[in-house]
Amino acid sequence: MALPSISDLKLWVGTLFTKDDWDFNFTKIVSWFSDGSADLVVNSIRATNGIDLDGSQLTNIGTATSGSSAINLDQAQTLLNRTSYYYPFSVASGRVNSSGNSAFLQKDSDTQVTVLAGNTNPDLVVIQSDGTVESITSNYILTVETADGTYNIVKEKEGSPIITSGEVTIGKTFPDSPNAGDYFLDNSIVPFVGYKYNAEGGWVNTPFCHLGYVTKTSGNATVYPFDYNNNRFDLNVYNSGIMLPDWNSCIAIARPSDYTVPSEGYILMCPQAQGSGNLIVNGITLTFKYRGHENDNASQLVPFPMKKGDIVTCTCNINQTYFLPAVRI
Repeated sequence: MALPSISDLKLWVGTLFTKDDWDFNFTKIVSWFSDGSADLVVNSIRATNGIDLDGSQLTNIGTATSGSSAINLDQAQTLLNRTSYYYPFSVASGRVNSSGNSAFLQKDSDTQVTVLAGNTNPDLVVIQSDGTVESITSNYILTVETADGTYNIVKEKEGSPIITSGEVTIGKTFPDSPNAGDYFLDNSIVPFVGYKYNAEGGWVNTPFCHLGYVTKTSGNATVYPFDYNNNRFDLNVYNSGIMLPDWNSCIAIARPSDYTVPSEGYILMCPQAQGSGNLIVNGITLTFKYRGHENDNASQLVPFPMKKGDIVTCTCNINQTYFLPAVRI
């Protein structure tokens, strides 16, 4: 696109524009957008549905790395990588077998596994838990312990692949009773956050990627590489919106007894006067708030937020119970 210049247009100078004058100006404006002779210089660009470079590259990133408030090249590269279609916490590409499936882990023996990358094989492209893209460009030989069990193959950010007896857990809450060397991926937020358990310091922020695992049974090893672009868990993350009660879908239910909550929402209870009892959710017992008197209107309807799959039992005498689904807007 050519750089627009007002001097290229015909201007009104006290004489009415003719059709030819208008045609000349419109043709000039169209040429600004189509001749490709120069760059367009703007203050900022905002896209509501992404930017398609049509195979071209972003250039002059290096100019963003000078000056006291500049980012460095690694930060710029990480930022660009996060705009890709890679799945965080996954292996993006590498060696495949004749069926097109991932084949970057090779069993050499019951005590040795090789990560195949580079040389005669494609580089192994690894997406860390924080979205950083890294490449493994040479083979790595890993020694498998002789004892039976499950051994995870992990690559920490900026580190080499390792094999470990530490567990790898994915979830929204830290696992109970961790051991030194265990890994945890918190997928409740984006970017995901990886941790490694240190017996002295607890959970330490450690971006990592889980490449696969090895099982040993009666001394025999079996190798399992993960599929490409497969982060192995369902991600339910919303960029915006809030949860509100969906009153149009509210239903009356019986007093909960091992009731499975069908979706995110609320259980609404109206306890009988002077009733008492417990509310039990997923095996956790809570003393239930109850009405001290039938005229105690402040306690007539008690809401309990629930998530899908919660198991609920109530031992209190109840006048009426409702399930009120939540909806995101």
